[in-house]
Amino acid sequence: MSYNNRLCNAYMNAGRAEEFLEELSALADKTDVNVVNIKAKFPAGGIMGILQHKAELLPKVSALVEKYANIGIITPANCLWMHYFKEEQFTEAKEVYDKYLAKSEDNLMFASINQKARDASNVNLLPPLLEILNSRPNTPQAAKGILYSCWVDVLTAQQKYDEALGVVEGSLKSISLQNINTTALNRLKEGLASSNKTFPYTIPQKEARKNRQNVSSIAAAAAVVVIMKESPEMFSGFYVFCTFVEMLMVFAL
Repeated sequence: MSYNNRLCNAYMNAGRAEEFLEELSALADKTDVNVVNIKAKFPAGGIMGILQHKAELLPKVSALVEKYANIGIITPANCLWMHYFKEEQFTEAKEVYDKYLAKSEDNLMFASINQKARDASNVNLLPPLLEILNSRPNTPQAAKGILYSCWVDVLTAQQKYDEALGVVEGSLKSISLQNINTTALNRLKEGLASSNKTFPYTIPQKEARKNRQNVSSIAAAAAVVVIMKESPEMFSGFYVFCTFVEMLMVFAL
């Protein structure tokens, strides 16, 4: 978890979540606003926590969404969309998506939707999410693979092995089997075997995945270099304080 997400959680645990939102809002009001810096530091995970546990602050988050969108940052909108979507408030989710996210070339964050599907052992959220991912021309195969891995895992845990295999077969129309989590595939293979059925594909070796991870690491390192050039202050030693120090800092403000 990043420093800013931990700081957001510390504020929330201290009963000062609204104050934290006001501080985020104030960042966008500065005349010398550094969009790259603000975007890189935005505590998406912390905001999801506020939306989940402090429902009364949803109007504040909505105001933050609009303010940040006006300076070209759609991360708060992505958080609000995820919140509505995973709570099955699809009308509200669509309004946010159409207004702020539909035309954005940024990768769409959807981890909390996957997590809700896992926690609730319910795949109903996944087909409409897949439809959205498929509608975005820039969605990486790896992102779709994350969704399909969750889908297969949930169905396998429910011992719906044939249905899970159908999901794998459907996935191969748009992604490679290598994009689906090896553990999820092996669990499904074992489940089918327990029913005297055969998994009809060769599960990719993890070494191939490691090679892809190395490429991703190189790309991530390059991105860090860019951010360091734009906002070197975000890499200062201040960001290595432990969580308990952050809590002390919040109470001392």
